[in-house]
Amino acid sequence: MIRRAVAAVAAAVLLAGCVGRADFGDGTTFADVERALGRGDLDVCTVSRDPDGLANQAVATRTYEVALDCASDDHVRLVVDRFDDAADRDGAAGQFEGLLRPRGDGAVWTWGPFTLFAGGARDDTVMERVTDSLDQAGAR
Repeated sequence: MIRRAVAAVAAAVLLAGCVGRADFGDGTTFADVERALGRGDLDVCTVSRDPDGLANQAVATRTYEVALDCASDDHVRLVVDRFDDAADRDGAAGQFEGLLRPRGDGAVWTWGPFTLFAGGARDDTVMERVTDSLDQAGAR
């Protein structure tokens, strides 16, 4: 009985990791990410091209500090990593999802060759706006 329960949980976890990822080869670029944020009336306060070190397989990284108003102290940090391989991208997305547990104070998406990892908001409004913008653009 316990073995079946463990097997069922393992299958559910495996399935959850395989469902809901965006198509890898859809041609998405960093510029598409920036346009999506702009359509959400978010200000991109800073952009860094330095790797964050969380995704070793990433071939390029940009970190965006976004806000409704850059003069405020309520920013969301959006780390966008580009990969050459869908399995590497999906593995990194799974790793990032694990970092969010148990607190749940962030979000992870895949979009084309990218993982997008957002967090750090002091107020839900900015995070909700980032989420809506990326969801509407096609991030999953």
